[in-house]
Amino acid sequence: MQRRLELYKHCAIVVLTLVFTGCATMATKYAEGFDNKDVPSSKEISQTFYLIGDAGLSPMGGMNPALKIFKDKLDKADKNSMAIFLGDNIYPAGLPDKKDSTVAYITAKNHLDAQLKTLENFKGKTLFIPGNHDWYTEGLIGLKREEEYVEEWMDDKGAYQPDNGCPIEEIEISEDVLVVAMDTEWYLVNWDGHPGINDDCDIKSRGKFLEELESIIKKNRHRTTILAMHHPMFSYGPHGGQTTWYQQ
Repeated sequence: MQRRLELYKHCAIVVLTLVFTGCATMATKYAEGFDNKDVPSSKEISQTFYLIGDAGLSPMGGMNPALKIFKDKLDKADKNSMAIFLGDNIYPAGLPDKKDSTVAYITAKNHLDAQLKTLENFKGKTLFIPGNHDWYTEGLIGLKREEEYVEEWMDDKGAYQPDNGCPIEEIEISEDVLVVAMDTEWYLVNWDGHPGINDDCDIKSRGKFLEELESIIKKNRHRTTILAMHHPMFSYGPHGGQTTWYQQ
């Protein structure tokens, strides 16, 4: 009798397990019932921003499809516009020294040139910020090499921010708009592998960086403040920890 009860118990557990797993689904769920409508406004647009990131991989001598679309938008933009390249401007590992590898340098240069060529007819301002891949060749040395290349091509010392591998820079757009350029890889990278990382920077600790960011936000609370950075503060993509092992 006891053995029979144990058998029934195990069978019940198996059945319940099958029921619950059979009801589960890995399909993405979307909220329904929203009626989104454009709200007309008589306000004038003071500034338009065009954003693109992870754009540092293109066929030799050409542009990837996203850059072609981006260029088409920039060609039609007016002078009250800003194009922001949100890092990972060169895959897979930033801009190497051409003395070390001519082939690697030409390939990396091609990926960066493809982005720069989207700006040929653009009338507005341009900002490049670094991502983690831009740090992968010689750390700060490679990063500064990329910065110098972009600024020389653009003939603009402010086109690549923050300067010198430092973490944060304020960029005045207008009385009502401020852009805060941040190098989030500076914050995340293991500093032990980058001696002298903060030699040219006023901010030399992560704590001081957070204090500075808080101060900037408070000081400009009456303005539209745009935080431009490579790594998002929150992500529902594969890097955000919101997806299951099965989805990965």
